[in-house]
Amino acid sequence: MENKEIEFGVKISNGQKIIELLSKKYGQPKVIKVQRLIYKTPKGKYFFKVSKESTVKGITATFSLKEDLLSKGIDSGIKVSDEVDIPVDEAQLSKLEQILIFLGYQIASEFKKVRHEFVAEDMSVVVDKYEDNDYFEVEGDSEEKINNFVKALPIVEIK
Repeated sequence: MENKEIEFGVKISNGQKIIELLSKKYGQPKVIKVQRLIYKTPKGKYFFKVSKESTVKGITATFSLKEDLLSKGIDSGIKVSDEVDIPVDEAQLSKLEQILIFLGYQIASEFKKVRHEFVAEDMSVVVDKYEDNDYFEVEGDSEEKINNFVKALPIVEIK
């Protein structure tokens, strides 16, 4: 069973400009308010994401396992990692958090962001707006396709 995520990601200084450019070309983005907890263990290869996402259609929850590339010093550029996402309801999410705590996982970070999500050329293109910075991400099925898309956006200002 293959659960590889291929993405390009980088902190940027001009998120609003990119949102405007992408909106002109691909239409208005799906806007999602995200609340996320990250659970880790010391020296663990994987971490868990516990996410609640709010849109105009309501609230959804996702429980995810993801390979911890940040602990390997990989925080930007093209990243290929193991990831499994499971949509759950809020009661299930609460029970899963209890299981993580029983297994020795602890909250490593907690944050909120507003995600502006576009579908462009069969890829997910995202600008995440955090309180103190913006993050640009493109997720697709091949490194080549992602690289070509990113190179075609001349206004990405890397922070």
